[in-house]
Parts: sequence; structure tokens; C-alpha cells
Amino acid sequence: MALELTQDDIYELQNSKDDIKGILREIKERMRLDRSPDWMASIECALDDDHNWLGGKPSGGTFQDAIDLALMGEDEYDKQYR
Repeated sequence: MALELTQDDIYELQNSKDDIKGILREIKERMRLDRSPDWMASIECALDDDHNWLGGKPSGGTFQDAIDLALMGEDEYDKQYR
């Protein structure tokens, strides 16, 4: 049985991702970093494809992929991405 998420749940997940990205930006600015340290890059790559790291989609699923899956449903997601 699939867990049904509400639009509010999906909205909260998206906001959480955006909050994390904002926190990482603030840390980089505060530490005056030109590039992300390895631990930060790992987090950025896990969040979504918009990470400017290694020039492309990571091999595993991202947090954004999970949100997309929740929005589309498994059958539609499989048709589009697999």
C-alpha cells in the first residue's frame, strides 16, 4: 500500500529543501568559501540536480526526485524517468 501525501506534505518537503539550500549558501558566505567543501557538496548533490557539481545528474536519486515521485505517482514517474 502506497503512502498518500497531501499537497501540503509535498509543499513542506519542497520548502525544507529550499531552506537547506539557503542554509548552505549562508555557511559558504560566512566562511568566505569559493567552493563547497566535500561534506557540503555531498549535501548539495543529494538535494537536486541544481548543484553545479560534476556537471550533471548524480547516479542516485535526489531529494527532488523523491518529491517528483510523490507528485506524479510511481506509474507516471516510471514512464517518464525509467
